[in-house]
Amino acid sequence: MALDKIGTNGLVASAIIPPDGSISTAKIADDAITSAKIGPAAVDTTALGSNAVTNAKIAAGAAGLQSVQVFTSSGTWTKPSGIKLVKVIVTGGGGGGGRANGTDAGSATGASGGGGATAIKIIDVTSVTSVSVTVGAGQAGGNNAGINSQTGAGTSSFGSYCSSTGGGGGYGISTSGYGGHATPAGAGGTASGGDLNLSGCQGQIGVAGGTTGVNIALGGAGGSSFWGSNTPNNRGDTAYDTVDDLGTPAETYGIGGSGGAEVNDQGLSTGGAGFGGVVYVEEYA
Repeated sequence: MALDKIGTNGLVASAIIPPDGSISTAKIADDAITSAKIGPAAVDTTALGSNAVTNAKIAAGAAGLQSVQVFTSSGTWTKPSGIKLVKVIVTGGGGGGGRANGTDAGSATGASGGGGATAIKIIDVTSVTSVSVTVGAGQAGGNNAGINSQTGAGTSSFGSYCSSTGGGGGYGISTSGYGGHATPAGAGGTASGGDLNLSGCQGQIGVAGGTTGVNIALGGAGGSSFWGSNTPNNRGDTAYDTVDDLGTPAETYGIGGSGGAEVNDQGLSTGGAGFGGVVYVEEYA
């Protein structure tokens, strides 16, 4: 049966269509078959031959995830052709850890930095061409003499749609005796404007102790972010009054740096640096 003999929106039983492939895509006019013309349950999987529909037979440009852009520094997001929606994940920078300075044969530890917050949002960009992107920097570890606190890491944002502040810095300490530890640790950042707003995790204070000839100090672990935790590798660690240990820098987006650790007046131990934030953009047609 020729296609030009089928009435508009007419129904053709499968028994009328020959099984030899005589009806091909080349014989079907553009837009001739639409979802509005296909009744509920009109086509089921049992009616399709093996490999009748494959990726190669589906026209390019189908809706769904098309591309991703990742910003680790500030810039401008420019919409690619055909994109209608984006999902953004916006994370602030990680706070820096506090330093430790024991002034005698004792032990001391610094508190760690807090994790950056994260905002997640789906945005209709049909009428948008570009958006300004800001990525918050991670904060340097503390290295000041005496007790010091850090002001915090940088804020990240996707235009005016959503933003996430960075984690706060951990306090440092200068002390004598055994078991000196700085407090408080850096606060986690806060997010706003997202469909989902996730606060960063607060950092941790360190642990120190000992007696004559034996000291131990563990710098506080950096606060976590949406992207994970730095816990296995982010503690300053000092034992048996011989070595001081610098705070460990954070290793991925938005995580706080660890606190320093020092024993037996071995010298100032600076805190670890927090990791910078990120703006991650998924683009959908």
